[in-house]
Amino acid sequence: MSRIRTNVITNRMANGAPTVSNGLVISGVTTTSEVNVGAGVTLNVYGGATFSGIITATQFKGDGSNLSGLASREFYGFKTVNEDLILTHTNNGTDNISKSDFESFEDTMTAPSGLSFSINSAGELEMTI
Repeated sequence: MSRIRTNVITNRMANGAPTVSNGLVISGVTTTSEVNVGAGVTLNVYGGATFSGIITATQFKGDGSNLSGLASREFYGFKTVNEDLILTHTNNGTDNISKSDFESFEDTMTAPSGLSFSINSAGELEMTI
């Protein structure tokens, strides 16, 4: 096994980083100021990261209060009383749904606001966006 003991490694012209054509295997503690992963990800020493392009997440955390560009959301609750279908919704967030109302729903959904519902000639519920 060969060993190189040096303080600085540069490219051949001593004006940039060397090219490593087959990758590096690094063991032990490694300190860096910034890590670039391809063209779309930069990790910095302060715990921050910058991403560009499409990002796919498997889980989201937090309350979402700083999200922007989202359509207005509405909560819809459905229940039957006698033979009538009762729909309760949050009216673009201006109405609250009580705990007892929520517990009485047979089905619920969260969807964009502005949906309209009707019963077709076959007696089926239709939703229009």
